[in-house]
Amino acid sequence: MTLTLLPTPNVREPENLRRRIFRHYLQSTDRVNNLEFQQRRKYEITAKLNDAIRDIKIREPEIDHDSTLKRAVGYMESENAEYQNLLQAIPDSVNKLSQFKTEAQDILRRLDNV
Repeated sequence: MTLTLLPTPNVREPENLRRRIFRHYLQSTDRVNNLEFQQRRKYEITAKLNDAIRDIKIREPEIDHDSTLKRAVGYMESENAEYQNLLQAIPDSVNKLSQFKTEAQDILRRLDNV
């Protein structure tokens, strides 16, 4: 009688894959939540600016729109700085989400092989 040794399954591969899935889930959830916050904050600042413009036009209807806009932005210096940062951060966040899509596809391929 001859004994044939079966190849030992790689027990660590499923465990590593499980960790990778969990890490991917947490990171992608954080990215999506961050993007939602950034977009919501952008809309809040825009709404506040529109309110300020409306209030200025009600008090001083003779002022043209460009002057009203400059005055309203002047009242909101910190929000303007935050808004400018958001204009740069949102596209970066969207690009990072597409990177997570690529990683998710790789995880799915590995799941098919397990």
